[in-house]
Amino acid sequence: MVEAVEVILETFKVVPFYRRDIVIGERRLTVLVRDFIDRIILATAIALGENLVTEDRELHSVKGIIEKTYGVKILRYVDLVKGE
Repeated sequence: MVEAVEVILETFKVVPFYRRDIVIGERRLTVLVRDFIDRIILATAIALGENLVTEDRELHSVKGIIEKTYGVKILRYVDLVKGE
């Protein structure tokens, strides 16, 4: 178990969800997204300027607004593998 956590920490950038920009972003997203965890994930992607890969229907339902407002794309896994 410890080894698995170490690999995750070495492989992925771990971003605290309580960062000020993420908390502020999460609050702004309440008008678009109902689920708190989804808002935290989306706010983190926005704060980092990174596209988000998800299968979440609610997030995909607002992807046009997110892309236009924040410049962050919301993609599905299939979007990543289309060219293969």
